[in-house]
Amino acid sequence: MNRYLYALVRCVPNPRTGEFINIAAIAGRPETGDWSIRQVGNESRVRKLAGAVELEAVHGFLARVGLEIDKQQVLLDEEAGEPLGEDWLRQLYHDHRNVVQLSAPAPIVADNAEHALDILFASQIVDPVSQQRGFITKHRVITAVREAYSLAGIRDALIRPRVEVLCRGVCPHSRRFRDRERRGRSIDPRMVVSKGRRGRGLEASKGLGLYASSYP
Repeated sequence: MNRYLYALVRCVPNPRTGEFINIAAIAGRPETGDWSIRQVGNESRVRKLAGAVELEAVHGFLARVGLEIDKQQVLLDEEAGEPLGEDWLRQLYHDHRNVVQLSAPAPIVADNAEHALDILFASQIVDPVSQQRGFITKHRVITAVREAYSLAGIRDALIRPRVEVLCRGVCPHSRRFRDRERRGRSIDPRMVVSKGRRGRGLEASKGLGLYASSYP
């Protein structure tokens, strides 16, 4: 892990009262130029405190900073620029003291900028969208399955991205399958199990004699 810097981006609808809500975070490592910015996915809490004008100011700031980070990373990839340093983040902190404000830059230990943002969103930023996520992406699932197959020594020839599903015996949907086959379309196993009642999808599949011709 390495030392990163971060600053929280706050929406302050009335700077005189000082009431604010954290809406985003900026994190990065000045030595390498690994910077990233992330805002909350659900602004319902922000809208209870701020109006349209204040939200436009915040969105404009986040867009400008995001574009600056993207532009600098392109230059670094082309070896034509210098990484954004600690002074850049501190300047943002000093220049924004109105509706948009930043917390004072502070250090955080993380593997990369995205990891630093994960830590911040888990501890300092309330985001209903992030809190309700109880799932992982399809890409991560497929990658994990392929890695498990590789560790188990399963040959690549036995692994297919799309499983071929066959139907044997009496199948109430066989006519649909034949029609789709004549039209050159693939058979989606969800067409079968979706016809079963809730909670009986597995039994319906067994009753229809479905099986995969290879490992998924």
